[in-house]
Amino acid sequence: MDKNYFRIKSKGIIILTLIAFLVCDVSGLSIPEYGRRVINRDIIHNSGLTRIGDILLLIPEWTINTTDGFTWRTSINGLSSFQDQHWILLLNGQKVNLRTYDTINLNMLPLSLTSIDSIEIFSVPLLTHGEFSDRGLIHIHTSKSLKGTSFQAKLLAGNETGDPGPYVYTDQKTFNVDKIAYDQYLTVSAGNSNWYARTHFAHLLHTFRDFSNWKRLQTVLPDWPGLHHYSTSIQFGRNGNRSTHDILLFYSNNDEYMMFLKPYGSELPVDQTIFHAGISGTQDNKNSNLIYSFVYSQNRIAKHANTFGFNPDWLSMSYTAQLENQVHASKLDYSYGISAERFNLVTKYSVSNNNQNLFNIFSRIKKKPTDYLFHSYDFKIGTDGNQIAFKGSFLYHRILTSFSSFEARLSVSQRLNAENMNIWNWIDQGYNVFSNNDIQFEINRSNKKNINYTMDINWHWEKNKDQQLDITALFREINQGPVEIYDYSFDSEGCSFKSPAEIHELITGNTFGVNIIISDQFNKFIGHRLFYGYLKAVSGEAEFIEIWKSIPVHKIIYTINYVPVPNFSLWFMARYLGPTVWSDFSNIDGATCSFPSSTKPVYNHKEKQHLIIDLQAKKWFWKRQFTASMILRNLLNQDFRYYPIGINMKLSFFIQLEMIIE
Repeated sequence: MDKNYFRIKSKGIIILTLIAFLVCDVSGLSIPEYGRRVINRDIIHNSGLTRIGDILLLIPEWTINTTDGFTWRTSINGLSSFQDQHWILLLNGQKVNLRTYDTINLNMLPLSLTSIDSIEIFSVPLLTHGEFSDRGLIHIHTSKSLKGTSFQAKLLAGNETGDPGPYVYTDQKTFNVDKIAYDQYLTVSAGNSNWYARTHFAHLLHTFRDFSNWKRLQTVLPDWPGLHHYSTSIQFGRNGNRSTHDILLFYSNNDEYMMFLKPYGSELPVDQTIFHAGISGTQDNKNSNLIYSFVYSQNRIAKHANTFGFNPDWLSMSYTAQLENQVHASKLDYSYGISAERFNLVTKYSVSNNNQNLFNIFSRIKKKPTDYLFHSYDFKIGTDGNQIAFKGSFLYHRILTSFSSFEARLSVSQRLNAENMNIWNWIDQGYNVFSNNDIQFEINRSNKKNINYTMDINWHWEKNKDQQLDITALFREINQGPVEIYDYSFDSEGCSFKSPAEIHELITGNTFGVNIIISDQFNKFIGHRLFYGYLKAVSGEAEFIEIWKSIPVHKIIYTINYVPVPNFSLWFMARYLGPTVWSDFSNIDGATCSFPSSTKPVYNHKEKQHLIIDLQAKKWFWKRQFTASMILRNLLNQDFRYYPIGINMKLSFFIQLEMIIE
């Protein structure tokens, strides 16, 4: 059937639904919006998390993917595939630029999990803090209510079992226990009701010891690869009578970071540093409050010695300023503001336009005409000096009974070229980083507009805060790009993958999904949650359909948190991930590297379904000032890869020790 039929039909459904909502006579009571999830301090501390990046495990609507277990890609609630990493990160109201080429690595944040107070997750398009979350948004809030001085120290040691041991070539072969992580954190905090200060230091060691990628890494970097991460930060805040002000400075460095680059079909070593300096705050007035933030950041990728001679020579500098005024009334809340962003790329390569500028105006109107009706209107208009883009969403919320409610959200979002910049946009402007290595690629132009339409319909049942049920249907019309298409061939000697790159500026398609979440707190000791997700590309261009096959159609996540006594907890998570297909690797089925027969990694462009079970036991001592945790990942020790040529996520265990002295 003609794909234009689906496009016209989807727009018609959205318009008719919007008209129906506007003309109907209903009443309702405002409750928290669907698509905004808050992960509080207790959930973070009682879950089996080891690093900041692990918080992605707690977001069931987000599907994750990794090649190395350190850097994670996300597909966000049908809004984007793994090839579109443009979600937004905020830290205490400040926009943080961690994006490097086409990845956002949360583990670059100089934070310990113990210093986080809460995390807001936005999985639908809406306006918050002047940002429109058309690709998703994470807002991390650190704890600020400090009394006196405290010292927090944390030690994490992680190991993986099942790798061949040192006698693999002999009759006495056995299994080895490989170190995969050794992290140290130190946080010093002080404060009272009027001010707080915190400084943080961290060193993370992440090794890349896996037979799935070891040989190709040896080809690029003869020394056994291992990443050393160093970071430090300073936070200072002051709470006045009617105002708050927060200053954040941090420096984060990855030494010998193995960055996976698809054009090479391999990881390449680079040295990466990120610097952030920002100030944000609020000024409360009688019926309104003013919110501001100013941020300067640097993101550098420098050459690390490698056999390819790869030299990224990349320094991205960004400046962000934002001002917003929020006004509160009995039946109407609204906000309005402006923001400006400037991006500057400094490199030895001759880039035709190394400056990108964005200017935005935005507003949000929340209206409560009756005690049983709530709706809001969000919009953001941006320009880069050449084009204008509009983003907007409409929310309708109605209470049906004393236990249930109905909610629908419609959105439309256009994206400017400056918002979609990735490595291929820069290459198109002269960033010839692949010129020394005979990387072949072709960029296919498109005259389509980069505009997306979404619709989410949610039914919520809540007997009390301990028993809740959510059923959501979602539909997306997506224009995505740039998109990389490959047809890899395999070299068994170097265990490497090669293919020319075909770059599509924009591709179009539609996705449909259903999410079901059941939460139940049995009693004060035990609670559990069940998530089922269905997501599939239902129409679109052939390339679009193939890309979305890399995301499981079916996903089930079940978690239990058991606290039998105040100083001991057990956490359990079972994840069922349906099969996936990666068309870029359709030629590698059955390919193996030249290792002994007992240790050959076998590659396949199809990943079968998996059941992954994680478990944590946590015990507090010394009036909860000392904590010991044991975490087991992939308890069933399944052969499991998130990515066809990524590492095998075998059974691994972590010991985590934390001490707080106040």
